[in-house]
Amino acid sequence: MKSNDRTPLVSVFVATYNQQTYIHDCLDGILHQTTNFDYEIIIIDDASTDDNPSIIREYANRFPDKIRPFLLNENYYRKGKNKFFEIFLPNARGKYVAFCEGDDFWTFDNKLQRQVDFLESHPDYSMCCHNFSIKNESSFRRRFKPFAISRNSNLSAEEIIVENMVQTATVVARIDKIKSDSALKHDIYNNQFNFTDIRFFLSYINSGKVYGFNGYWSTYRINDNGVTSLNLKTRVFNNHQLLDKICECYNNKYAYLKCHIDFHKQLDFWTLSRLQRQYTKAIYHLCKAFAGNPKLFLKTYFKRYFKFNRI
Repeated sequence: MKSNDRTPLVSVFVATYNQQTYIHDCLDGILHQTTNFDYEIIIIDDASTDDNPSIIREYANRFPDKIRPFLLNENYYRKGKNKFFEIFLPNARGKYVAFCEGDDFWTFDNKLQRQVDFLESHPDYSMCCHNFSIKNESSFRRRFKPFAISRNSNLSAEEIIVENMVQTATVVARIDKIKSDSALKHDIYNNQFNFTDIRFFLSYINSGKVYGFNGYWSTYRINDNGVTSLNLKTRVFNNHQLLDKICECYNNKYAYLKCHIDFHKQLDFWTLSRLQRQYTKAIYHLCKAFAGNPKLFLKTYFKRYFKFNRI
């Protein structure tokens, strides 16, 4: 495998499994980036059983100066291993890490340049991100409507952790912050977080400021093979289990998020009850959310439906 002689400034982490239908879009979006620096793509295939490995080999042969493939013979996910810590970090040469799951894709050719320029000129920021569009190709036809970044600005822990304003493929961050956070690795391996990206985001919040761009520079694809397509009740339960654990991290430094988590829990159960046509229960959870924090309730609905979102 050929390698670029120059040290890349950014290492792009691509994790993929059985995504032969989508991997072209993912890699093309990364390879189309226009930058004044070098970057590498470390793509890890988790022992796919479809044609995904062959497609990756083809791309690696065409772009040997950019793509570094790791085609696993055993499935790390099933064995409880972690591809990021065990394969990506030891091999990454960049100062920054960018993320793109194998079924997501970048849509703005200057995404990396814009984000790296910001981090290079703002050393007190550990991470930056941007808005994302959603492409729902799953059998679950619910209209997903995430919160969005209204203007270029700093993001709070509440916006990132509780309101889920950040999606993995939007992130560019400093690798050294991850390497120096021993608590992160411990939590990932011992607490078995269902959605490890939120735990990663917390690590960056804890180590510096986070900046959000209001541009829509990537697409988050929802399909029946992805985590998002899990049973809605299971997803809601898993997500709130994770958020409860988040409050305990770094010596309970983020316990103040608990009231916001409880509020959003009622809204999630309201949504779940509506979709299950349990309207009495839906009204109960909606009223409980309003009664618990009327100001936050009005702020949330203004933010989600009237001001910030255009998806």
